Amino acid sequence: MDVLEAIYTRRSIRKYTGQPVGDEAVRALLKAGMIAPTAVDNRDWEFVVTRERAVLERLSDCLGHSGLMLREAPLAIALCGDWDRAYRWGRDYWVEDCAAAAENILLAAHGMGLGAVWLGTYPQTDKMRRVAETLELPAHIIPFCVLSIGWPGETKPAAADERYDEAKIHIDRW
Repeated sequence: MDVLEAIYTRRSIRKYTGQPVGDEAVRALLKAGMIAPTAVDNRDWEFVVTRERAVLERLSDCLGHSGLMLREAPLAIALCGDWDRAYRWGRDYWVEDCAAAAENILLAAHGMGLGAVWLGTYPQTDKMRRVAETLELPAHIIPFCVLSIGWPGETKPAAADERYDEAKIHIDRW
């Protein structure tokens, strides 16, 4: 799949067939996440891969309504920031680093024929605390988001054309 086609046609997929996602596919997704740019090449992210049904259900509970699809997803990847590795002159760049990795994984999943959706965690302190407890994260590892991933049980039309908005474009100044 061409990169622009992947960007234009990727959609949030919340229903899955239940078929497992193989180890090679998971490795490819993680590799895509780890190739994302980070501030001063800091690589201040960590990835928690979950396939265990009980953990997926607990994560679903942590995220409330937004995490319901984890109950049927065969895979979740939690993206987390490592506060100890965060760029010391701009500590919050870990957020941007994790966001870039998450988008790479979402695009890679789509390109591989998988469906995925970004489930927000950061900056909602209660969700962050519950996800950290569920995944038994050390104190310096901060949950950023959870990606629900599986073989799509639904299809959605591309939305790129309907989202393009000339009114949002400003040349040289506001």
